[in-house]
Amino acid sequence: MRHLLAFTLVLFISLPAYGLRCGTNLVEEGDLKIHIRDICGEPLSVEVIGYTLRTERHTNGYLQEREHILEEWIYKRQSKYYDVLTFEAGRLVRIEKIRR
Repeated sequence: MRHLLAFTLVLFISLPAYGLRCGTNLVEEGDLKIHIRDICGEPLSVEVIGYTLRTERHTNGYLQEREHILEEWIYKRQSKYYDVLTFEAGRLVRIEKIRR
């Protein structure tokens, strides 16, 4: 019984806290911008909010720092809320629901 409870807890913690539903599709962290635009349409607002440096290891073993764009898209899905999507290097990294 304890093992089942521990497994259930780990599974619950690993699930995304919030997804954005566009029609019958669910948008989740890790999705590409092009995919999200295809299924959700044009956002209400698109802004570059900054840049981040990431160290990446290449196939030959050396490390290189690359600058990635941080972008924020805003969708209005419900009358009282905005869905704020944050992208890093073209991939969704965070979904927030903000009350207007």
